[in-house]
Amino acid sequence: MLAQFAADAAPLPGSDPTGDNYDSSPTSLHTWAENTAEKVAGYLPSNNFPHGVSYRAVAKLRSRAWYGNADYAFKVSSANEAQNVKDLTLMTAWQVKQQEEIKEVLQQISLSLALLLADKQEDRMQTQ
Repeated sequence: MLAQFAADAAPLPGSDPTGDNYDSSPTSLHTWAENTAEKVAGYLPSNNFPHGVSYRAVAKLRSRAWYGNADYAFKVSSANEAQNVKDLTLMTAWQVKQQEEIKEVLQQISLSLALLLADKQEDRMQTQ
């Protein structure tokens, strides 16, 4: 579980400006993250990801972008009904993905607790 936590916090390939394989193209993950973050409340105007973009940072940014970006929330979403349907579809898909990840984490926690309990019971049985 700790390994997964560390992996989620590690920069994704090509997203670390200090790395050897940094992708600075206009369509790169780092460019998308910086351009999105500068418009979302709570982020700096620039240099939000100086050590790369992690999976966790992408998830946090995507979640906050729908409600923390004033341009998106008020100008784009109110443009027309088709845009609103598209936005709601994307939000729902993202929520389903997050719920699946929450389910996986809860299963890992349950397994860890079961293993700890089994270990404690085994220790208790050996001391009797």
